[in-house]
Amino acid sequence: MEQRLPPELIHLIGEYCCQADACSFALTCRIMSRAVAPRLYRSILFDISPRSIAIQQPVQSVSGSSVSTTIVRTVAGVKQCLRVLAQHPELAALVLALDVRSNLQLSDHTLNLLFSTVFVNLASLKVLRWSACPELPIDLLALLPNSVNVEVLEVDLAVRPWQEYPALELPNLRSLTVRPFLRAEFLIWLSGVVANAPLLEDVWLCRYLDAKSAVGSSYAFVGLSDVASEDVLAIKQFFYGMPRWKLQRLGLLQVRVSAEEADELVRSFDLSELTNLALTGGDLSRLPQSSILTRLIVQGLPLQRLEIDWTASSALINEFLLCQSSLESLKIHVKECPQVFFTTISKLRNLKHLQVILQCKFSFADFEPLARCSKLETLAMPFSFESCTWTLASVLPNLRLIELNYSSEGTANGTPFPHPLSGLSGGGGGLVSSLLTVVHEDDLYPLQYAGILCDLRRHPRLEHVQIDHHLHTIKQGATDVEELRASRSV
Repeated sequence: MEQRLPPELIHLIGEYCCQADACSFALTCRIMSRAVAPRLYRSILFDISPRSIAIQQPVQSVSGSSVSTTIVRTVAGVKQCLRVLAQHPELAALVLALDVRSNLQLSDHTLNLLFSTVFVNLASLKVLRWSACPELPIDLLALLPNSVNVEVLEVDLAVRPWQEYPALELPNLRSLTVRPFLRAEFLIWLSGVVANAPLLEDVWLCRYLDAKSAVGSSYAFVGLSDVASEDVLAIKQFFYGMPRWKLQRLGLLQVRVSAEEADELVRSFDLSELTNLALTGGDLSRLPQSSILTRLIVQGLPLQRLEIDWTASSALINEFLLCQSSLESLKIHVKECPQVFFTTISKLRNLKHLQVILQCKFSFADFEPLARCSKLETLAMPFSFESCTWTLASVLPNLRLIELNYSSEGTANGTPFPHPLSGLSGGGGGLVSSLLTVVHEDDLYPLQYAGILCDLRRHPRLEHVQIDHHLHTIKQGATDVEELRASRSV
């Protein structure tokens, strides 16, 4: 029976069970099937933040398999869900993933006791994500009965004297995210965890709890995000004494250190196999020619994905781009000489994904060289480049996705444009298989695009169009979209 239940029904049952008492939950499971209960609690998401308005159906990846997630959106529901797991340890032992994003009051004795009781029985847990407020007490991690199974650990840890942090044995750990890292002593403790996790691919360390990107990693990825000069010593101590990690992906994101300090941090890694590079928010213009970062740029490593938004001369960036014949994905902030940049970009014969964020004046003629990017599949442009985007679409035969953004910050709405560092922990920015148009609420706006949508319908491969006219967008023009969707086999 379990296999015949649609995910939507499982989700609704979970919503009901988390609001009912334990007896009603047990009765519901007996009526439907004993096989339903384990499925309801394989993956649990506690999310009661004000931002969570729409009911979603997230899919949690656990060891390569997809698991439907039961979502709980009220404090009462969180408590009831925990009570069920506390009273039924056999269910808690089947939980594979727990994601806590809620603003919970762990000073609540009942809630704290429930979490402690449940953690003791999470014998099969593979994924633990705790991005809630307040931070996760380290005591809960020490309660996990079988931490050998844990593969993904993403936690906001409560600040304690580092001597109080328990030694964690996580031999199957593949991805580790810890917020915040504050002191060198904490990183010394963390280095012991990393050293005993031979399968580890990603370590992310965020300086602040609200940081979206992160620092640190092992053989697959390292990124330095929102790093200040006072953090450099702690980070160096974290990497001190470890093997020289061979990186495939490197990110220097919004760093607030000097160019020399950034260069010193990069020296810790072997970049001979680097394929993905992101440089944002820093300054390369003051680096000496002998620096690691300068040599990284001018040596022309065969990158596949690149994001660049660092202050540097256009000549240096152009020199870098000309060396990237294998580049497939590029996100670039253009601050000067747009025609020079786009002429250079047009020479990247393998380029499939392009996102442009303009921070300078331009003319439509500046973009004409992009018509030579015949392999381009994804094109994200500023909204002001709207008319020329349709022209480009007509001459780019492999184009599948178009995005127009009003915001100069580019893709602020979570669209599928592949980030240069995507692919972490199995993630990635694949192309969508359905067509969606997002427009502003102006009365004539859908009519304005009706003709364009009809023209795009004749495109041999185009599948997805997103138009973000202003920062606040809604879906409109449904008739046109449905007609276009119906005319395509997508």
